[in-house]
Amino acid sequence: MRLVILASAAILLAAGTPAIAQNAVDTDSIVKSLTPHAGAVDANTRGIKHMSTGTNAAGTAASAAASAQPSASLLVLFASGSADLSDNGRAQLDKLGAALKTPGLSKSHFRIEGHTDTTGDDQTNLALSERRANAVVAYLVSQFGIDPAQLVAVGMGKQGLAVETPDQTAEPRNRRVVVINLDG
Repeated sequence: MRLVILASAAILLAAGTPAIAQNAVDTDSIVKSLTPHAGAVDANTRGIKHMSTGTNAAGTAASAAASAQPSASLLVLFASGSADLSDNGRAQLDKLGAALKTPGLSKSHFRIEGHTDTTGDDQTNLALSERRANAVVAYLVSQFGIDPAQLVAVGMGKQGLAVETPDQTAEPRNRRVVVINLDG
């Protein structure tokens, strides 16, 4: 599985090569992450390494659904407690939108999962994650002309944390959008 997190400088990309800074992650990296690959990929050598923990995200619950299919996990920033995209969030989605328009991915179908951290109650987090996933789909449709039939928005709430934390812990790396190529 290849898993890419587009995030702040606190997260690095490690895809079998030396870690490079986040600002070097581009549309091509997303395309590679979402493109189906023949054969199994070793989860111990591919994925994300979080600087703060040094752990490989490929082993977390967050990537369990993505392990069978190509995926990308993006830190898409929203205003706190809302589904309003920030400027940074739109910039991340611009990279994703450009990737989804490439010839190798333009006919594929994608699951857009919204995730939250553990602050707040489960019902509120689930509803918020659904609104955020729907906001991502709406942005990709309106800004890039992606066919809405190719995108399925799903709210995950705090299920599948990227970083295990106790309840009521604000952890920005858990507030993310995971994109899974359903045709992979």
